[in-house]
Amino acid sequence: MDTDPVALSQRLFGENRLSFETTRIYEEEFAERAIRWAGTVRRVTSYESDHDFRSGPITKAVIEVATIENDLYGNARVDAVVAFPREAAAHLNEGQDIDFTGRLVKVDGLVRNLFVTDGRLV
Repeated sequence: MDTDPVALSQRLFGENRLSFETTRIYEEEFAERAIRWAGTVRRVTSYESDHDFRSGPITKAVIEVATIENDLYGNARVDAVVAFPREAAAHLNEGQDIDFTGRLVKVDGLVRNLFVTDGRLV
């Protein structure tokens, strides 16, 4: 289980990496990896059906998990977009620091988002 989102983020998004390179590295090294991370909740929304995860009903939380240095963008925030069970909404608040587990399912190299399914609060 991966417990260091900063190191993973640096590998994927650092060194002036272009989005197609990020996708290739993600698929070769990180796809489907189980994670246990900590971060700060930035947004929480519940959906009956969600386009990113192709499932529902879910609670989707955007969680800031890392800040990395990047020559192209300066300091860059990395967010995990996490699909939690619908009932998790009652336990997630913007600005709250949380620990969570899940499984990496997708990366968006352009906006530096990591998509995590099977989210659970720890």
